[in-house]
Amino acid sequence: MCVRIFRYGKASWSLSLLLLLLSLIAGHVKSFAADAFWQQHIIRHVGMREGLPGNFVDDICKDEYGFIWFAMSGSGLVRYDGYSFVTYDCATTPAIRSNFVRALAADPQGRVWVGTDCGLCLFDCRTESLDSVSVLDRNGVSLTCGPISHVALDDAGHVWFSLRHNVVCLQVQPDNSVSLLGKYEFGQAVTALVPGSRGVYVVSFSDIYLCSADISRGGISVRPDRRQSVERANCVVETVAESAGFLWVGSDAGLFRFDMTTGEERRYLHSPANRRSLTQDRVTDIATDGDGRVLVATLRGLNIYNPETDDFDRMMQDDTEDGKSICSNFVNCLLSTNQGVWLGTDIAGADLISPVSLDVTNFTSDDVCGHATADASQPRVLRPVNAFYEDGEGSLWVGTVEGGLSRRRRGARTFEAFTVANHGMRSNSVSA
Repeated sequence: MCVRIFRYGKASWSLSLLLLLLSLIAGHVKSFAADAFWQQHIIRHVGMREGLPGNFVDDICKDEYGFIWFAMSGSGLVRYDGYSFVTYDCATTPAIRSNFVRALAADPQGRVWVGTDCGLCLFDCRTESLDSVSVLDRNGVSLTCGPISHVALDDAGHVWFSLRHNVVCLQVQPDNSVSLLGKYEFGQAVTALVPGSRGVYVVSFSDIYLCSADISRGGISVRPDRRQSVERANCVVETVAESAGFLWVGSDAGLFRFDMTTGEERRYLHSPANRRSLTQDRVTDIATDGDGRVLVATLRGLNIYNPETDDFDRMMQDDTEDGKSICSNFVNCLLSTNQGVWLGTDIAGADLISPVSLDVTNFTSDDVCGHATADASQPRVLRPVNAFYEDGEGSLWVGTVEGGLSRRRRGARTFEAFTVANHGMRSNSVSA
């Protein structure tokens, strides 16, 4: 007999034992080996009840020191350390340009670049300073005082942001001073700005471009990345993402996938008759988690791509299966971290979806029953386990066959044995 204690985050270890026993009786351990994403993760909600100053989260990033930052629509900029929140708005010291924060990007130097409705700001985590960024074009016109809807960093550390129809690229010095590398004006408003392996993806409605800083010429290199199926759909692209050799494109007319080597393409749409299709055609963000799974956010929940079946698992609000439910179906943004995946929503704050942590401790018959023989030459007796029970004080009781009853007090490392010999039990076999 071998007893294993499993710990799932803060869940009761005895409950985990009971689940394991029931699963073994059924012939398989479904709770531990299930393929569905929601069965392998737990959800932690962060909203106004937990201290977030608002419910509308437009963007999320993680800085070099491990802090999580929330861009709040109407509630300013928020830093979260896992326990408490610090808010920067128009009334705080230091103050931010606008309470409507739209975009965030954190660099390796401990800086957070912040796009607001009234311009670009910079928070330096090393000095706890929050400053407005001022950049002028060649005609002396400010490029950082309008609505900044997207912010991104390329591999070289250049800062990119969108201002209406324009994309601007900045070079940053160690002292936080910035200089203009280039600006490019597109025919329509910029709807997405995402770093990639070959440059920065800039999207203007259904037109996708690959951009890079051209330092030798002092400007921006812009190359069309034609995706005819996207253009034919006459849609608005809201996000793009690279993952495992594929380019994923999210739009208001579904999800597109392109093989970056062969050019092969695939389109995914919502189908009311298929519960494994997209939950909705309006795709707001795409991310890849630590296990390489592609996650697709919509305004009707989260979709997890399954490459084996070429379809999606779903995670939605009030999805009561095994008690797993996200806080809102209106998912604006995603952030993948080593802790898990963050979801930012329109009306209910944010969720952290993190993998279940599993610790295993083995206990043998000797550990549980306390009947280890003093004679090493004698064969060991394995005592089957018939029953588990957790009492109101958190002690775990184990009933065995011919090994009596054993108790492991909460926090203890060892078991106490109750048998016919030492406590006058009627039998050493406990069945329930």
